[in-house]
Amino acid sequence: EGMHQCALAMAAVCMGKCEEADEWIEYLFRNGKRIIKEDPVKRLTASLTGGNIFGILENKVDRDGLGGECSLGYNSLWLRQLARLADILSYYPGIEESEYNIYRHPKMQMMLRSYIPLVIDDRYVPNTGDNASTGAPGLILKSDEDLYMLMNGYRITKDPRILEYIQKVWPDAQTGEFENPRITGKEEMITLLRQNMKSSQSSYTRSDLLCGYGNCILRQPYKGGNFANLYFGRTVGHGHWDKLNMELYYKGIDISPDLGYPSYCEAGFYDVPEWNNHTLSHNCVLVNDKCQKTTYDPGVVKGFEDDAVVKNIDVDAPNVYDETDMYNRSLTMIEISPGKAYYVDFFRVSGGESHRFSLHGGEGSLDVNLGNQVKWFETAAGEGISYGENPDRGKSHGSGLSYIYNAECSTVPNGIVEAVWNVKDTWNVSQGKIDSVAFKAWLMGPFDEVTKGKGVPPQNKPGNPKFLYYLLGLRKGPGLKSLFTSVYEAYDDASSLTKPQPVVVEVKDENKKKDASFLFGAVKVPHKDGITDYVFSSISEDTEVLIDERIRFKGRLGFLRIKEGKVVYAFLSKGTLLEYKEGDYRYTLTSPLGCAKGKVTDFQKELNDNRFIDVEFDEKPANLQGLVNRYIHIRPSGPWNASYFIEGIEDLGNNRYRLVTNRTFVKERNEGGIYTYVFDVGADFEIPLAVSYGQE
Repeated sequence: EGMHQCALAMAAVCMGKCEEADEWIEYLFRNGKRIIKEDPVKRLTASLTGGNIFGILENKVDRDGLGGECSLGYNSLWLRQLARLADILSYYPGIEESEYNIYRHPKMQMMLRSYIPLVIDDRYVPNTGDNASTGAPGLILKSDEDLYMLMNGYRITKDPRILEYIQKVWPDAQTGEFENPRITGKEEMITLLRQNMKSSQSSYTRSDLLCGYGNCILRQPYKGGNFANLYFGRTVGHGHWDKLNMELYYKGIDISPDLGYPSYCEAGFYDVPEWNNHTLSHNCVLVNDKCQKTTYDPGVVKGFEDDAVVKNIDVDAPNVYDETDMYNRSLTMIEISPGKAYYVDFFRVSGGESHRFSLHGGEGSLDVNLGNQVKWFETAAGEGISYGENPDRGKSHGSGLSYIYNAECSTVPNGIVEAVWNVKDTWNVSQGKIDSVAFKAWLMGPFDEVTKGKGVPPQNKPGNPKFLYYLLGLRKGPGLKSLFTSVYEAYDDASSLTKPQPVVVEVKDENKKKDASFLFGAVKVPHKDGITDYVFSSISEDTEVLIDERIRFKGRLGFLRIKEGKVVYAFLSKGTLLEYKEGDYRYTLTSPLGCAKGKVTDFQKELNDNRFIDVEFDEKPANLQGLVNRYIHIRPSGPWNASYFIEGIEDLGNNRYRLVTNRTFVKERNEGGIYTYVFDVGADFEIPLAVSYGQE
């Protein structure tokens, strides 16, 4: 959006203020739609009844400031063109103080800040949808015009993160070396950049959650450390069927990359929908051997933590398959030491008759023990199915399995499948300092079948790997409920872990015993230095369980670190009890409330910077200020999430409290100018709470 609007705005500015140019400006902001008619010569003609600028900002740009695209590359076109439009309009007489000054629009201001949280390890953005090459580094906003736009963005928003981004991408900017002659106020900007350099800790040391767009970045606060990206946004708009896909990064290398921009975007290239964009080619779960449905809204956030040791993102994607009633991923990063970490991945799927967990690494070899009963097939689709063959072509995009070749299949896999990808520095990020890093995975089974094979990234993108190794774990059965539990670790010298293993979970509640292996997950992670970690996940937070005959747990997410028989770190999210007992030693971590609950009584209904939610609590939390920097999850008014970051809280009296947030609640505005909202007055909400013990 914004391209043709820029052309008309430029014409109006060149014409100068007059009745005709005024009419063009008014047309730009008129609600409009595209009308397509048949034409005897051109076959089809299209016309627009209005430029629809306010409609674009208020109906198509999400509350995080991203446009209607999955791909950040394509989204950047929205940002650049609408910022250019605002700049052009500023030269038209009378615009600055009018409603047509879109720099003043809250959504435009959010757009100017939208890319700042999406930086991974100073060199990547999430490679979601049709974007870039396989695992290639690169920031999107990096041109001279982008610098001009971001400097304007800072002057308008006063967001210090914009200055921090400028310092990363244009380090010479603080000395005044601007190559764009349109940049004004250089001395002021130099002073601001230098002051920001001396300011407090970098904002890129914390994790970022964008609930409107649907993306989470978990960060270790060290360059070259561990980073994880989980995408849970829409899958239409230069997108792939990849909801809940993850990418992992270590030592500046994307060790589990998205395949990126497909070979072609035109119709007729079957490998694009049947492989490149297919769920199977991503780090996801394939249900009934078909790709996810197209979805238009982000998933539902269930939890987010950014503790010094424990970082977690927990998301439901309820609409990706008709056959499923749950499709949930809870990914937790656990810090081992500065720059070193591991992940515990709990992926739950309920419904359907087959669940196929797909995992791949970057370019390089894969070592995995599949046992003694291994069969070789041309493709993972099985006997007699050739590469790229899809018997249902025209009806469906198929399973994608015929695009994984040189397949080694074990129908009697080991209980725990241990795999190591030796991932090359394909894009020379380390400038020759690192040849490869190890990406190790422990897949906890049980599996009916495990397959190793090769998948091909787009080959018309220079530098892309010739192939990547995939590992598929299959479970089958009617009315299937699967909890895929995995542990991942990246390292460049030696692993810090010995073999992680699932541990027994005992449930006293008779109603929960049948599905206990689905509801509750627990992993024991021994370290080579004698430390032992436990990581717990539950989707029945009010049920107490006994783990490994020594740990009582009641909550959504739990973590224990044991050293020499004693707890040295404990973390509990959305829970009330975490207790460890060994012999005469006992440690207990409790919380009076697992989460604060209540109802929304009011909220800001206008589209402006005064964003508040008024609430009543069912039970008032003891520490109200402890809600600041947490997320509130409200029952939404449609198939999306209503999760918001809490910046502040005010006591209004009579059990009414005002939560200050940093995002709008407006969903869209209809042609009559009436707003609809992400949630409604009276909606239930919850604010997950967390408690911890120990030293980092």
